Formats: sequence, C-alpha cells, structure tokens
Amino acid sequence: MKNIVIYTLGLFLSLGLISCSQKEEAKRVPLAPKKVKADTILLEDVALPVYSSFSGVVEPKVRVNLSAKIPAYVKVVGVEEGDFVEKGDLLVRLDDTEIRSKINGLVEQKKALQKDKAALESDYSYAKALRSF
Repeated sequence: MKNIVIYTLGLFLSLGLISCSQKEEAKRVPLAPKKVKADTILLEDVALPVYSSFSGVVEPKVRVNLSAKIPAYVKVVGVEEGDFVEKGDLLVRLDDTEIRSKINGLVEQKKALQKDKAALESDYSYAKALRSF
C-alpha cells in the first residue's frame, strides 16, 4: 500500500515538472495595445488642516466658587457649561435696577448735603465776621 502511494505521488510530481518546464513565451500571443478613452481630472496641492479629535474629560487647574457681593436677580448668563473662559469674560449679568435707584438716591443726598455744607460755611463765616467786631 505504501509503495502505491509513493509511486502515485512520484507520477504526479513528474507530470507537474514536465508541464511547468514548457516555455510560456510560446503559449502567449502578442497583442497590440488598445487605446481607451478615460475621464481625467487635474490634481493640485491644497493645504489641509491637520487635527485630531479625542474624547475625554478636562479637569480645571483651579475650581472657583462664584458669588455676588450684593443680592440681585441674574439677568443674563453669558456662558454655558463646558465653555472656555478667560479672566475678564462676562459670566453673568445681574439685574441692577434696585442698585441704580439706590445710587441715584445717594447722589441726590450728596447734592443736598453739599448745599447744606455751603450754607453752614456761609453762616460760620458770617458769625466769625460778627464776632470779630
């Protein structure tokens, strides 16, 4: 049985070597090149922005608690969560109508006190002048 397998294998190897030893050039028929119409486009160098995007979590260097020095309603929120901010950026705008009315009242008080001061200085200088007689 072993001998039959060896002989069969040898036969196939011999046939394979004989069939591969023939020249391929004799089998090929030279063909003339064909002309084919093709649509073409011109390429040009273009500078493309190179960037990579990654997902992740950014932790701040410093956490800052925000608080107002005065009680007021928030009128406008200038940023959203995740926005980049720098020193001096407007974060929130407070409703300042009450504060402005208080400031206007204090300005009027100051003007009245300045008038009172001027009147008192005038009275003082008059009294001083009377005393010197």
